[in-house]
Amino acid sequence: GVRTTATKNVALTTRPRGSTITSSTANAATNGAFSLVMDRKDSSYYHIATFSYGDDVLFTSAQFDTSLNFTVPRSWFADYPSLASIPVTVSVQTYNSGGTAIGSPATASLTVTADADMKPSVSSGWATVVPYNIGGVAGFAGYVKNYSKAEATFDATKIDMTNAVGASIASYSVTCQGETASASPYRTPTIASTSVSVVCTVTDTRGRTASETFALTVMDYSAPVLTGQTVFRCDSLGVADEDGQYFSVKAVLSYSSVGGQNSCSLKCAAAAAGGTYGTETSMTSGTASVIGQYSADTTYTVRIRAVDTIGNTAEWTITIPTRKWAMKFRPTGNGVAFGKAAETNNLFEVTPAWNVKVGGDLYVDGTIHGQGGGGGGSGIAISDTQPTGDELVWIDTDDDGSVHQVLELSDFDSASGHCKMPDGTLIQWGSITVQQGSTAQYVGQTYQMPVSLSLPIPFVDTNYRVFGSSKFGSGGAVAIGHDVSASTASSAYIRAWDYTPRTLSSSVVLQIWWTAIGRWR
Repeated sequence: GVRTTATKNVALTTRPRGSTITSSTANAATNGAFSLVMDRKDSSYYHIATFSYGDDVLFTSAQFDTSLNFTVPRSWFADYPSLASIPVTVSVQTYNSGGTAIGSPATASLTVTADADMKPSVSSGWATVVPYNIGGVAGFAGYVKNYSKAEATFDATKIDMTNAVGASIASYSVTCQGETASASPYRTPTIASTSVSVVCTVTDTRGRTASETFALTVMDYSAPVLTGQTVFRCDSLGVADEDGQYFSVKAVLSYSSVGGQNSCSLKCAAAAAGGTYGTETSMTSGTASVIGQYSADTTYTVRIRAVDTIGNTAEWTITIPTRKWAMKFRPTGNGVAFGKAAETNNLFEVTPAWNVKVGGDLYVDGTIHGQGGGGGGSGIAISDTQPTGDELVWIDTDDDGSVHQVLELSDFDSASGHCKMPDGTLIQWGSITVQQGSTAQYVGQTYQMPVSLSLPIPFVDTNYRVFGSSKFGSGGAVAIGHDVSASTASSAYIRAWDYTPRTLSSSVVLQIWWTAIGRWR
């Protein structure tokens, strides 16, 4: 109302104003409902709503009175292939019955999200997964555990992008055993199980995906295995014979058939001691094979070996000694053996199964070698001439013939004043007496006397220590210190401290008892 001081009535006309939005959906998804409610000032008014993203008008409504309801179309995303949601401005203009705009537009904000079904759709055959076999399984059909990979290919013509509205295919990927390949060729890691799934995925420009899981049938595989091996000397019919010139060889072979695609050969061969293997003889698993002829007076190594198509092997060897002899001379008369045949010239041999016991002294003018002889195996060799000088014992510890530890007669040298140990430790000891004379120095209530000590046996370096005790004349014990920085390998510089006040005199002597510990090699 209007207050007036006039004495007559005045009629005022209220001017209509634009309407306001009283309720609007704040979030909506495509293919979902949108609602908007207007509060208009006059029943003759109507409204028109405009939906915009930036400068692009997405939709303009028809005339409505107090409310607007419609389904948000997917087409709003047609021009935005990489967006999964867009911020939309809702602008509502009010008009009177004559079509004149009333007031300014009312506005509201709306977030529109692409619905979950706006994504690629795949049909049968869009993805194909096949074995990728190379190396030992090249040419094999199917998947082989620990050898095969799976390779995927994709057919874009069988991927429907209609529902994705505006989006396109961005990428493909294949996932298996926790690893993903996102670039061509789309191959899995080597399959390590007999139960494996491969997931093929297509991704659009909005990041929306469609996938298919392929369960693979994988053939198990393991390398060949030999069991039940037996080898013995026999006659030509395979009957055990210690003097036989043949070997009976038998083994049981186990291997993976991989659906009948893998085969495995089983063969045996023999090699005389120090020689090479002869021609291999094919064997049948579980059946003894007779091979020969071989001298009964020669030691042989017999090898059984299995090799499968994939290239893996199983191998087993055994050394077969000569036939047994209480004592056997070589035909040439320059060799003898006990418990076996004499196989080597100028050698006294004893079968490995026997030990040698000597009741009295054993005199050796040459060398006693360990297993393999002369560095052919781990053992001990004793000599007074090898490898150099006065060595007593040397040991070959890794079968390569080289000397790794040398113990000399002097290693055990111990005499009055020193002890040399095999591990290189050297301990020396002794005593010296020096006149106090002018070498003593009075420093801060103490007497110091520097003494140079010549070591009877030089150390290998200066990394040694000297310690001991000392006294001046008939006085009590005093301290002794070792000046490391002034020492050499053959001499040490030590100093005595006397804390008892006394008169310097050349008649007073310093008695030192010392011990030095270091290394002689």
